[in-house]
Amino acid sequence: MVQMHMHMEGGPELQELIMLAALAKPHIIFVEGFKEALEPKVVIVRTKEKWDWLQKVSNIIHTCLGI
Repeated sequence: MVQMHMHMEGGPELQELIMLAALAKPHIIFVEGFKEALEPKVVIVRTKEKWDWLQKVSNIIHTCLGI
């Protein structure tokens, strides 16, 4: 199993991150911070306020409660 972890402040756009991560041919790619992107997404909800805000986000395929 190959794992790749990148942390970039003010870095590349989502599509650039996906293209870079795809070089490792992963089964799944996790990217934090792009909830408003159009791609399918899994979101982790930590507070009721976040849950309320996420009702406006599109293409959520699964939600998880993060404690």
